[in-house]
Amino acid sequence: MQLIWVMIVGLAFFGIGCNQWFVEAAERAREGESSQQFGEIAKVKVNQTGTIYLNGKVVTIEALKQEFARLKQGNGAVWYYRENPQGEPPPQAMAVIQAIVDAHLPVRLMERNFE
Repeated sequence: MQLIWVMIVGLAFFGIGCNQWFVEAAERAREGESSQQFGEIAKVKVNQTGTIYLNGKVVTIEALKQEFARLKQGNGAVWYYRENPQGEPPPQAMAVIQAIVDAHLPVRLMERNFE
């Protein structure tokens, strides 16, 4: 009886681990598909204090808008991540979203930080 219980618990943990592996694999595949459809991907992050990052470097909203204009010409896209997405967004986060909309760029909202 004890052996059966150990097997059931082991299978349950194995199933949970496999499920997580499949979720992560599907996410990696989607990221690969996204990058193949577009010329260039801009990774934009806004932290809780409102600092804007473009591909890991701090930028102003004006510089970001210029980059978005360049990306639009080259069939680019944006991956957007904001720290604490459940909390109230800083004004800079709303400015970034507006810049994406104004540039007519496709955007993917990321659940995990890509840094």
